[in-house]
Amino acid sequence: MALTIFTTGNTIALTAEFSYDGLPSDLDASPTVTLYESDEVTIVGTPEIADHLEVGTYAYKVTLPGGIGSQVYYAEFAGKSAGKTIIGRSKIVASFVPA
Repeated sequence: MALTIFTTGNTIALTAEFSYDGLPSDLDASPTVTLYESDEVTIVGTPEIADHLEVGTYAYKVTLPGGIGSQVYYAEFAGKSAGKTIIGRSKIVASFVPA
């Protein structure tokens, strides 16, 4: 697995893919995307709704906070499939912009 580092203040696109029995599958509705600090508890900004790109694929653009703060964030996509909650988190590593 490759580690990707993004610069704080940049906008990045996050993508989530959902499947059922190995085939792409849409959720009941577009998932909510929440960005968390490294403690995986503190929410950064306001949760938003992801865009539906194609069957089973959703995306969301987020601007990583600049200045001070974490260098590690977690992006959570949360939705429902057949009424059951599905949650997935991805780790984002940020690098501060040089002064």
